[in-house]
Amino acid sequence: MEKVERIKHSVNTHERCNTPIEITISTQWFVRYLDLRDEFLRRGGSEVNWIPEHMRSRYENWINGLRWDWCISRQRYFGVPFPVWYCRSCGEVKLADPSELPVDPRVQPPKGRCEKCGSDQFEPERDVMDTWATSSLTQG
Repeated sequence: MEKVERIKHSVNTHERCNTPIEITISTQWFVRYLDLRDEFLRRGGSEVNWIPEHMRSRYENWINGLRWDWCISRQRYFGVPFPVWYCRSCGEVKLADPSELPVDPRVQPPKGRCEKCGSDQFEPERDVMDTWATSSLTQG
């Protein structure tokens, strides 16, 4: 180290409690759809009867403006949980069987063992879904 200097910089805080806001990088869940843009445009042009017709250009502008896939996860307490666990031994992902849904992995353990290493120790997914389709739902 060559030198230590005191610096002054602004730190964003929460508007109500003034707690400093810390931005952290974490793994998120995404819906991949950028590779489907051409299909969206094709189907929007041939399979949709636009009323009024000018709404077609709004749709096409929206599709052409997409620049990243859709992040659907949030780090909140309430929400629709992802039905996923991670093996503590090898990290393998274990999905709930569709017949078991709905399931909250934070409360319910997965059925069976890890298919990769045979362990029965799992870590639940803690993120919840946050989409237009789940925005009015709460977990009770």
